[in-house]
Amino acid sequence: MLVIVRRAWMEPVRDIDFPQKFGSYVTVRLVDNTMGSCRNSRTDAVLRVAYLFVIFFVALVCAARVRVSYDTLWHIPSGLWMLEHQAVLHHDVFSHTVLGRAWVAHEWLSEIVFALSYQYLGWTGVVLVAAASLAFAFSLLAAYLGGRDWPARGLLLLLVGVFLCMGVLIARPHALVAPVLVFWAIHLVAAVEQSRVPSLWLVPLMVLWANLHGSFLVGPVFAVVMGVEAITRASPIAERLRIAGRWASFTLLSLLACLLTPHGVR
Repeated sequence: MLVIVRRAWMEPVRDIDFPQKFGSYVTVRLVDNTMGSCRNSRTDAVLRVAYLFVIFFVALVCAARVRVSYDTLWHIPSGLWMLEHQAVLHHDVFSHTVLGRAWVAHEWLSEIVFALSYQYLGWTGVVLVAAASLAFAFSLLAAYLGGRDWPARGLLLLLVGVFLCMGVLIARPHALVAPVLVFWAIHLVAAVEQSRVPSLWLVPLMVLWANLHGSFLVGPVFAVVMGVEAITRASPIAERLRIAGRWASFTLLSLLACLLTPHGVR
């Protein structure tokens, strides 16, 4: 009986015919356990550790860099007023010159979140809520980029994204909607890549987005862009028409979901 031990640093070996002394041949299959596979596994492990380090670094950066601005100083009083009166603001109650003028508080839900954090933890609570939301958004992006076929480039893109966002790490409503934006974008891109229509479970996400921040129209616009991409990827005309109809339905439902706010169409 012939036993051959394959070492990891040897080059890959194919099926070979090994001659025996009686003139017969026996085919010996050697298991490919090469140095390349070991190197790939080590590279993957290093990249996973790098992603975890970047996520931890982003969390620290968000906690250290997030600051309040002059906008925060009226978001919190607005939220405190709504909590006190158990109603959403529909007119100005703060200024002297335009007191009582109609006011669409399209960020009312974010203002209530900031007001609650201020009530219980002061300014520290406001900063921590904004920092946690931003860190969660970057974590979602890191998980998505790390799971693709090019994790090294994904890590670079993540670092670039963090760098570009350094100037907007502010305790304002856009910080609370950041995870929603990232989650929406990831699932729409995945739908195009997998040649399918986004899940209808994403539509209620637009309700949350429309009540958190005024950037909610980015959602349907991005759905239109991804729908056009999905249509151009399809080859037969009939298939393109079918995909166009399904993406149009999804986009229309997303737009209708944006109306589910205390202000309706205003």
